[in-house]
Amino acid sequence: MTDSLTELLDTTDWSSVDPVQDLPAVITALHDLEGDQGVTDLHRAFSEALLPHVPARVQHSRVHRNSLTAVAMSPCGRFLATGSQPPNKRHADGGEIAIWDVESGRVVNAIYEIPDGVGAGDTKGCLQWAQDGSLLAAAYSTNTVGTFDPFDDRGGPLMCADLTDRWRRPPAFALSPDGSRICIACSGPTDGLPGATLPAQPGAELGPDHPDVQWFPPGDEGVEPWIEFVWDAGRIYGLNEEHSQAWSVDDETLAPQYLTTVHAPATYSPDGQWIAHNPAGLAIYDGQSGRATTRLPMIVGGTEMVWSPVAEQRRVALIVGPRNPFRVDPGVHIFDDGKLIATVHDEPIWNTSKLRDAPQFAFSDDGVRCALITAEDTAAIWTVEDGGSHLKNLAITPGATGLLWSDRGLVAIGEEQIQFLDVESGQSRGFHDLLPPAGLLEPLPGASSWVHALPGHRSYFPVADPTGWRWVIAGAEGLVVCEPRHEALLDETLVFSLAGGRLSWPWRWARGTATAPVITDPDEIDHPEIKGLWKVYLAQNTPDPTDAFTTLVLADHTDNSLIQRMTWGSKLETATFRTKPLNEYHAPNPLTGEEITAAALERWLGQPVLFSESSRPRTPHLVVISSVRNSRFDYFYRDPNGAGGTGTKDLNELRWIGEAKWCGPP
Repeated sequence: MTDSLTELLDTTDWSSVDPVQDLPAVITALHDLEGDQGVTDLHRAFSEALLPHVPARVQHSRVHRNSLTAVAMSPCGRFLATGSQPPNKRHADGGEIAIWDVESGRVVNAIYEIPDGVGAGDTKGCLQWAQDGSLLAAAYSTNTVGTFDPFDDRGGPLMCADLTDRWRRPPAFALSPDGSRICIACSGPTDGLPGATLPAQPGAELGPDHPDVQWFPPGDEGVEPWIEFVWDAGRIYGLNEEHSQAWSVDDETLAPQYLTTVHAPATYSPDGQWIAHNPAGLAIYDGQSGRATTRLPMIVGGTEMVWSPVAEQRRVALIVGPRNPFRVDPGVHIFDDGKLIATVHDEPIWNTSKLRDAPQFAFSDDGVRCALITAEDTAAIWTVEDGGSHLKNLAITPGATGLLWSDRGLVAIGEEQIQFLDVESGQSRGFHDLLPPAGLLEPLPGASSWVHALPGHRSYFPVADPTGWRWVIAGAEGLVVCEPRHEALLDETLVFSLAGGRLSWPWRWARGTATAPVITDPDEIDHPEIKGLWKVYLAQNTPDPTDAFTTLVLADHTDNSLIQRMTWGSKLETATFRTKPLNEYHAPNPLTGEEITAAALERWLGQPVLFSESSRPRTPHLVVISSVRNSRFDYFYRDPNGAGGTGTKDLNELRWIGEAKWCGPP
């Protein structure tokens, strides 16, 4: 292998290569070499020879600053799109879309400043790929649907449409198979069917009165807007299981084809040919006519359904959850053309995730294997052949609530975590926790010089270490600036994005070369703007020997104080602490998990503490503990607006808790 790669390196004119056509085989071979020998001099030699001649930029994976609200796997299975909303109380910043390479587990492109962010709550389908993978559509700013180029770092929507008249949730939508049109579910100007189609023409901004908007014609009364779409082979299919409706229209004339009654859970097959739903057990309807078929397995207790991605298999999984209304044994039953072919006997989790785009069950890309999240934080891998049998268990992140599978690997995903797995080896290709570590609040990157003065959009990103948040600059051309102790963390987030994100070149292959220099001494930085900003940052954030925690916060330092008398037992105490900005606090030694006990909290009676709840991990609380009893504690609080009061919190509701240390100006 080494000899053939060396010959390829020496005989190739790298200035004339076509990255998309010529590099995938090279990248695969170098991955195989790394698997055998680790990162070698040959990896660095390829990096130095190749990267200067192809469209390449350094991209970091710390894109999202809030929980994930939407995910979508590309049709080719190579890329995962994820969307999020703006950081808490920073709506002007906008949300983000990240494009991940599934094989490397790194972000290869990012789209920033999406107004009000992508999706909302538990709405399904707010990110969708065109069938050829060249276009991505998103619901954002609550009511707007727009298209984006997933491999263009200029960002911004190519076109957008807002037809819903200020709905409180994003509308369902679908791209036509060729990506030239969009169908949006919304109430029209008349009493017609609730929806419209419109051209996905670049540069267009369409409203309800735009002449290019083609509204559905009048139809049956009482038809509700769709909440799930399929557009395929001349038909648009939709359903609203909340109102027990499924219907179809011709995609050219928009003439209604049928309206039928369905019962949740319900879903169309990927090509719209079949509807699976649960009137009193699993039933399969004909998606062309909306009528019942003879395929009636009638297994009850279904709580969720997932179709195989291979349309011609007619394969669907009925998930029977642990709290199903029929109280039948949990498991997963897999049907092919209406016949039961396999049963997965592992118990599904009780899935309460809002991330509905990623169910807890996934078929492999060929529909032959399947994966299910279990209560033991594993993905149980089964084959559906010969009645079904268990193959292996893969360890996954405890925060995962859903699975996505392609020929490139398995993605275990939750609202706050993403993990990329090699199914065959069980190895993790990348893990990304979107939450701050215990004891730390969200970092606040500057909204002034840091955004606009550095090369590349949002080329800075935070990393956390025991002393708090620190910042790294990753210039698009390859220069990385960080403090010495953070060099080891860079490979977790950095990658060379090639050909606009269509390929990824591991940053670790180039590390240490002239192509990917790492600078830890400001005097060695050639770029004058970066040198100046970095020196200012270091001057502002040099650790004080008495308090090792430092942070970059460009917020107002308002000295609001809280002085409140509190009584417990016969003891009168006074607690004094500043109430804002909250981000100037941290908890240097927080308690987590089984460490959180009533006895452990006794030491902080009368003192300010920070805590975060498991159900709302991004919302920290600053309070003074007034008493501890059994498995709960009482507290007094005052928020930055001046309101105050008392409260009680159960210890088992906490994600972490610790003594609040002020780290702002004196």
